[in-house]
Amino acid sequence: MNRKYLKLLNLFLGLILVIGMVGCNSNTDTNSGTNSDSNEIKETKLDFDKLLKYKDSYIGDNSAVSNIVYNLPGCSYNTKIELQTANEPYELNLSYKKFKYLEVDLGEGEKVKLGFDDILRKDAYIIFSLVNNVSIINFNIDGKDKITYKKEDIKEDLKSIIKSEESLKNFISK
Repeated sequence: MNRKYLKLLNLFLGLILVIGMVGCNSNTDTNSGTNSDSNEIKETKLDFDKLLKYKDSYIGDNSAVSNIVYNLPGCSYNTKIELQTANEPYELNLSYKKFKYLEVDLGEGEKVKLGFDDILRKDAYIIFSLVNNVSIINFNIDGKDKITYKKEDIKEDLKSIIKSEESLKNFISK
């Protein structure tokens, strides 16, 4: 009788432990997601060498474009990349989660806090600077809004942005 009691007790305690773990797990999953109204400020550390490695890339080079996107200031909010290379003008479609601010670590203890619109603009300009034949970049925000940048509308000298690590750092911090 004692063994049977111990088996039932172990089964009962194991069941409580499993229910507790499942309950905790589902609670953290719902609270850990970033939503549009989040005040959380994420930090992104930039690796300028990785970005500048892809100078003179082309939209048809999926690997290069992906590596550029995953090294941009706003990369922590990117959820999807799509290339439109069937016909010109070539487009890059990026899906981003909305956020308020992002802290960008420029290295050597230098950080800059940038807002959502600033990050999108800087990400687009960096892509245009590095990818020669991309004409349009569409940012799809939370599956609802779409913000479009066209290379032909940019007045800034894009090649000066990626002339050196220092010029890229200056562009991001201004």
